[in-house]
Amino acid sequence: MKSLDAFISTNPAYCSFAIFHFCQGYMNEAKASMPYPLMVLPVPIILSGEFENRFRNQRIATGLYAWLERNPDVLIELAERIEGTIPLTKSAITFGLSSNIIEISENGLVKANSNSLKKTVPANNQKLKIIKKNAELLGSWCGQAKSAAMVFNQMGVKL
Repeated sequence: MKSLDAFISTNPAYCSFAIFHFCQGYMNEAKASMPYPLMVLPVPIILSGEFENRFRNQRIATGLYAWLERNPDVLIELAERIEGTIPLTKSAITFGLSSNIIEISENGLVKANSNSLKKTVPANNQKLKIIKKNAELLGSWCGQAKSAAMVFNQMGVKL
């Protein structure tokens, strides 16, 4: 099963699913498109599986800062994890752009294209439901900060 999980988590379509829902959460909270630099966050945080349980029983009202305070180990080697997943994130972005599930403006703002992705996750796919929920939650928290610099500052990551 682990080899299947490894294959799925390195699949650009699967990763773009997480990026899409992260962006959607951001947009719902900020009422604006998302800054491009934030696209590096969902793959190492949401898809690693390592932090899946940390999102249980959390709400949008929790906020990024409080969540990080309760889960400081998320920050351990975060910059290295982001850097290590850049090739996969780039492939996911390319897939998302070619599939029209995300759009990037000339100003570097990202928009989740809700019309191009099926709105519901199959009822029998618990893993996708968890990824969708967690990605939207993390995106919402980032949307509360309303700036990529503020998000990365709270995470202790330099742009």
